[in-house]
Amino acid sequence: MRVCHVVYSYVPFDPRVQKEVSSLRLRGHEVDIVCLRDLGQPSVEDLEHVRIHRVPLRAIRGGMFRYAYQYATFFLLASLLLLRLQLQRRFNVVHVHSLPDFQIFCALPSKAFGASLILDMHEAMPEILAARFELSMNHPLAKVACALEALSGLIADRVLTVNSTIARLLEARGIDGRKLLVVMNSTDRPPSVSASPDDLLDRMALAGRTVIVYAGGVDPERDLETVVRAAAILSKSRPVSLLIFGKGPESYREELRGMIRNAPPMLDARIGDWIPPAKAVELVSLTDVGLVPYRRNPLTEIAMPNKVFEYAAAGKPMVVANLSTLRGLWESSALFYEPGDELDLARKMERIVSERDLAMRLVRSATAVYERHTWAHYEAELIHLYESLIQERRMGSSTFTS
Repeated sequence: MRVCHVVYSYVPFDPRVQKEVSSLRLRGHEVDIVCLRDLGQPSVEDLEHVRIHRVPLRAIRGGMFRYAYQYATFFLLASLLLLRLQLQRRFNVVHVHSLPDFQIFCALPSKAFGASLILDMHEAMPEILAARFELSMNHPLAKVACALEALSGLIADRVLTVNSTIARLLEARGIDGRKLLVVMNSTDRPPSVSASPDDLLDRMALAGRTVIVYAGGVDPERDLETVVRAAAILSKSRPVSLLIFGKGPESYREELRGMIRNAPPMLDARIGDWIPPAKAVELVSLTDVGLVPYRRNPLTEIAMPNKVFEYAAAGKPMVVANLSTLRGLWESSALFYEPGDELDLARKMERIVSERDLAMRLVRSATAVYERHTWAHYEAELIHLYESLIQERRMGSSTFTS
């Protein structure tokens, strides 16, 4: 089977794309990826037996017009590149990742040449517009996004999404429920780290301190200013080290640095760049609290980030933003704080680090939830989906498999 993934993101970076591509490669399938090109990356690269084709465009956060320009430019460049690759490679399946949903239209020529189309909705476009630009869901732009979402789902042969909350929204907004498959952003058990935690603590001058490690997006939506303030409160009773790693706007990073400069002396806070997954696993092994922070908005209310599964797999007691979809799955497996409330977050982190029995109970409960949602479970469903699409094409069938 020959498959092409199209993603408005960088590779390697997006963990969902990496897991899906690895699942295909481990079974001997041929995989190409069309994606963005970051600084210093080649336009074409073979990486772990996957052929990566990068368009000359970087994603830069900005206003509405900046997003529109970037989406339109990527759509045009990716459409031309995908058409050329389709003629050369004859893909059986084109797997398009949103955002944006309408990126699926770049694969219409591939469908005409016999490829099946998968639309993989990492997030819900109407909710992300409402969150980014502080719009109501009744705003004309949100309604246009809903219409594009339904149309994108119409031309896709199957639609993947990351949790059942979004799946229900998509079906309510017009996408055929028979097309929908939930593939959560779960993870495998983390690999063993190359050094012992004690060695890492000594090497990073963290020994004897309460350590909080966050590796992910560094932007206002992650509520990291609340995290810094809460860590400062916690540091009044114990030495605390807060380690933040990830990509994000430099203006926001500088805002966090300004807060750190005014923090109490018992707080050791560090902000670093994005780190590769293997390094992130090493650092997460040091954390005393698995922190999943978010601001509250229409998008985060339906979010289920990869990070929460990573902490559960690593056996870390979690403090999680009190948002409906997160609470629905992890209700008895984490402590929940109110987004934006540093006092509440500090209290919940204090309980985690001081009440050992509570921490152990939360870990046991989270492990049980994780075991029901391992990546191996979703991987098997995903591979079955690919195989069923190929079989349908061969049989000339338009019916859906269960």
